[in-house]
Amino acid sequence: MVGALAAARTSGPGLKVLADLDHFLHPAGTSPDERFLAPAALRALHEFTRPWHRE
Repeated sequence: MVGALAAARTSGPGLKVLADLDHFLHPAGTSPDERFLAPAALRALHEFTRPWHRE
C-alpha cells in the first residue's frame, strides 16, 4: 500500500483526481445516474481479475 501511494505521488490527506474518471468510475462529467463504467475503469478491472479468470 505504501509503495502504491508513493508511486501515485500522494502526500498526506486529500483528494487524488484521476484524469477523465469520476468517483463513480464514469467518464468525467457523466451523470451519476448513467449505468456504465469508463473504458479505463473496465480495462483496470479486467487486468486486476486476469489471474483468476477461467476459460
